[in-house]
Amino acid sequence: MLDIAPETNEVIDEIRRSVAALCEKFPGEYWREQDRERAYPTEFVKALTDAGFLAVLVPEEYGGSGLPISAAAAVLEEIHKSGCNGGACHAQMYIMGTVLRHGSPEQKQKFLPKIASGELRLQAFGVSEPTSGTDTLSLRTTAVKKGNDRYVVNGQKIWTSRAEHSDLMLLLARTTPREEVQKKTDGLSVFLVDMQESLKKGMEIRPIRTMINHSTTEIFFDELEIPADSLIGEEGKGFRYILDGMNAERILIAAECVGDARYFIERAAAYASEREVFGGPIGQNQGVQFPIARAYTQMRAADALVTQAIELFDAGEPCGSEANMAKMVASEASWFAGDTGYDEQLFKRIGKKQGPFDLAIIPIGTYGPRYFMLPMHVDPDQAVLIHKDVRSKKSIPVHWGTFQLSYEPFLEPPALLAEALKKNELHEDQFNSIKIGETVELKNFNELAK
Repeated sequence: MLDIAPETNEVIDEIRRSVAALCEKFPGEYWREQDRERAYPTEFVKALTDAGFLAVLVPEEYGGSGLPISAAAAVLEEIHKSGCNGGACHAQMYIMGTVLRHGSPEQKQKFLPKIASGELRLQAFGVSEPTSGTDTLSLRTTAVKKGNDRYVVNGQKIWTSRAEHSDLMLLLARTTPREEVQKKTDGLSVFLVDMQESLKKGMEIRPIRTMINHSTTEIFFDELEIPADSLIGEEGKGFRYILDGMNAERILIAAECVGDARYFIERAAAYASEREVFGGPIGQNQGVQFPIARAYTQMRAADALVTQAIELFDAGEPCGSEANMAKMVASEASWFAGDTGYDEQLFKRIGKKQGPFDLAIIPIGTYGPRYFMLPMHVDPDQAVLIHKDVRSKKSIPVHWGTFQLSYEPFLEPPALLAEALKKNELHEDQFNSIKIGETVELKNFNELAK
């Protein structure tokens, strides 16, 4: 649990209990349906909004709760610990921070109460571009002032999540050419863009199909005219304005990852206690205990970093390094608790200590894009290596052909598996796919090796 100031402990505890109770209304079946249909979890977002959880960081004078970031972190951690997903709406919490800290009194009064109530959704953050990636200072989207009443925007943004479900977007664009500024951090400005109006005048939103249903998009601007009063703060100071927002984003996503890790660990520990093989629970075996213990240790370390970043943020101290470290370590803790990739030494040790195995169940799908999925999932070639490393007499491939999780086509994994078996001079009967709906009866394990 997050280490927070004593005076807020009671409030945070109540927030956690309330969030957990709300999440019980949205079980795994709900999320699987949303993912299958690639739908936006409207009901879940509305429930969080109506309960006031998305407005915890908005000051009371604008209709929010006025709580510190530790409260927002507790909300999101509990959501993910409960098996739900805050990715569809977490930006509503932190993007408004730029308006709160740098907007004019008129902008704050106009937008913040409606953001707090949920009447307006501010969830789209237009920063990343195809040619700049994480190098924000290299972005090319421009906003050129025309007269005194408008800016004209041209360019492209990518990985802008929730753009189709947002009323407003915080847009970072270059207002002064890079070659004309003394400091590379100058010349960028922040705008609050009306999405509905912009769709009619030169903005196009294109959904991006990703591994996980995250409602992400790419956005194109073609001579889009926006009012001059869309500018937040001073022109050319936008990069500095978004840094605090990015720190808040990283802290809150790190808290989500801690929640994910808790969810995975709790279920792994429960299964290890309940599943019995050869007269006892599988959790009594060190081969099961050690990975869970390691996952728990990583989660606790990540939680400590998140807490440190929260304390610095709430104190108004610089926290960029701590926020980024927390997000990195927490995401790794989350992934380790959920899945793992191929490790030659590990699987050979398993084969040497526990093998040979009569039967192995080995994943072969959800491996693309490989640069991203390498630490988490194995591809068909690595699945064959696992088959050999653990000295399996018979293996059955799983984790493929159900619903779209990754880049590979549904039927590609077994085709590549067949090629990998041939390359390793193994007979396909040693590692062959089971058809969807097919039942295979294993009467005698010794027959599997024939």
